[in-house]
Amino acid sequence: VFFRSDIQYSQLFEQINSRFMLSYSRTYFKRQSETHYSSIIYNEESESDASEISTTGHNFLNAGINISDRYVFKISADISKFSLNGKNEIMPKIGFKWKINNERFLKNNRLINELSIGLNYNVYGDIGAFGSNQQYQQTSPSGIDPSLKLPKTLSQNAGILYSVNNPRFTGNINFYRRLQKDFISPIFIPSGTNFNNFIYVNMGEIENKGVELMLNTIVISKENVSWALNLGYSYNKNTILKTTDDHVDLISGVIAGGVGNT
Repeated sequence: VFFRSDIQYSQLFEQINSRFMLSYSRTYFKRQSETHYSSIIYNEESESDASEISTTGHNFLNAGINISDRYVFKISADISKFSLNGKNEIMPKIGFKWKINNERFLKNNRLINELSIGLNYNVYGDIGAFGSNQQYQQTSPSGIDPSLKLPKTLSQNAGILYSVNNPRFTGNINFYRRLQKDFISPIFIPSGTNFNNFIYVNMGEIENKGVELMLNTIVISKENVSWALNLGYSYNKNTILKTTDDHVDLISGVIAGGVGNT
């Protein structure tokens, strides 16, 4: 079952254009299965039922302000309930764009068609990293860590967008940094201590940073002939900043016949 409601409001104050949006959505998912097994050789029968229920809710707020088509501010927040611990997770997104080509000192410049600088700060939650492993089931339940946190990615980037000579030359320069916090990894645990012999845990932080350059040019543009060139460069560096030692040197074992089959 899926439900969503959106409310939008926009208003123009002289040279200031504002827009606001409030959204709410909720998803209810239930899956139930039944298995019947019979054996003529061993003269036995067995039945099993399994059910899985998942509920997620999202509150989304989006606001934007455009001042004289030169300064653009955007802010949004995604408030989602993390089903494992029932807590609301707030994931904000903030952006700013300065359209320099619309300033008075470049307004009538024929060479520069577009020149803008953008700054962004975003927080993303990776709810899909858990999959169905965090849902309790009536039969063959999966292992679970009650202290598991929602993995988040903090993204920061600054970029320049340009278009020159109507627009024979276009491109962008982008610097970025992404920090993945509480990333998830499976580990083995002693058999009999949980529903499975392995669980997913938060292991640490990973940093990803780099730069991207793009240059596009139109060499020939005629009625029957066109020739365009594209040049791109990217540099990326990944670093593990922190790992936890809480789950090191755990002694694990195996239950004969497979876990959850008895």
